[in-house]
Amino acid sequence: MSELSKHSVYLINEVLLQSLSVKTLARNKLNSWGRFLLWMQLLLFIYSPSAWSVADAGDLLQPFVSESLTYDNNLFRLSEDRPPGAQMKTGDFINKASIGGRIHKALSRQIFDLDLQVDDNRYAANNQLDNVSTKDSAVWLWQVDHDWSGRLGAEYSRSLAGFENTQFFSLDLLDRPAYYFDIRYQLNSNIRFDAGWRKSDTSHSAAARQNQNIESQTSHGGVTFLTSKGNSLGVEYAHTDARFPLRQLSFGEGAVDIAYQENLARALFKYDYSPKLHFEGQAGYLMRSHPNLPQTDYQGEIWRIGMNWMPTAKTVVAVSTWHELAAFTELASNYYISEGVSFTPSWNITNKIVLSGQARMETQNHSGVRKDELFSSQVNVSYTPVHCAELNLAYQFYQRDSNRQSYSYAGDSITATVRLKF
Repeated sequence: MSELSKHSVYLINEVLLQSLSVKTLARNKLNSWGRFLLWMQLLLFIYSPSAWSVADAGDLLQPFVSESLTYDNNLFRLSEDRPPGAQMKTGDFINKASIGGRIHKALSRQIFDLDLQVDDNRYAANNQLDNVSTKDSAVWLWQVDHDWSGRLGAEYSRSLAGFENTQFFSLDLLDRPAYYFDIRYQLNSNIRFDAGWRKSDTSHSAAARQNQNIESQTSHGGVTFLTSKGNSLGVEYAHTDARFPLRQLSFGEGAVDIAYQENLARALFKYDYSPKLHFEGQAGYLMRSHPNLPQTDYQGEIWRIGMNWMPTAKTVVAVSTWHELAAFTELASNYYISEGVSFTPSWNITNKIVLSGQARMETQNHSGVRKDELFSSQVNVSYTPVHCAELNLAYQFYQRDSNRQSYSYAGDSITATVRLKF
């Protein structure tokens, strides 16, 4: 780390210390800005500038701050024939102030990564939705000898639930902790074994939505065959157990638990056709069973194929197509069949300006009860005048047509972001 970078970290550290006044810390509940500062102070205290005087060249400490302003003309994703409620404004400005940082530390063969980000989200018209969100992760990339390696990690996020699928238009924050462990054994240059386990939960802050709280555990194992050119073909089996601790469906008498299990067998491949053309994908068979509600069971083929093409040194084109079983984060008990294609180009116009975009078309089939056709497109322009600053301008258009009119909507949004790295 350069002397300038170390001095910047020192100044930020001092500002944060001064900002956390005794009065703020004495409160029973810190305000959102106080929580921002506490997280950042912890990050900078652990890795103070003095610690970096003996850091390896590959180590990284990078705090950041950012500010974004978004205007969305259909915030609640309402259909044309549905007027907003008394406390709802269809179009709104959203201001997001963010602070966080990343630590990357290598100790011999062990690598540690820590990413923290906290956002203060404020709505100009719908201030009942004001909230503090976060997205954090910590992972240990471990290695023993040359044959054994893996990951041990944890993730946590808090975000505002979407409105378009639940049509619940009040504040509902989703808390999503997750923990995982992966292990890999390299038998030789051509054969690799993998296994792992993951536990993830989703809980809703709104009492009316807590019947969608979900707890799930997934374990997986497989073998991969590799070639000397870096291509690979593997097979994997995964099993998931999911339960909804507060969810029951009533059918006249009594209630029904809608816990489910999933069993997935699939093949995975990676293939480099040339240095500029890369393919990656998977295909398999999925069975989802509900022990107490067998009429909602599913079994069938799933697949996803992606292509990355670099026609020139400054352009990249990514194309993906899929047929999968999916569920909305805020409505985990209802699955649907997703079929679609996405097209994502990127062009480095200069060393400082990047133009990118995405077009996405998707069909969502909700067990024959509801069928949605979705289309979205987005254009982004990023400008990096200096290495520590980035300006971004993004425009998005979105549309959903449904056989149930109340689920159809259309709108667009524009976002301007300034991000500073230290």
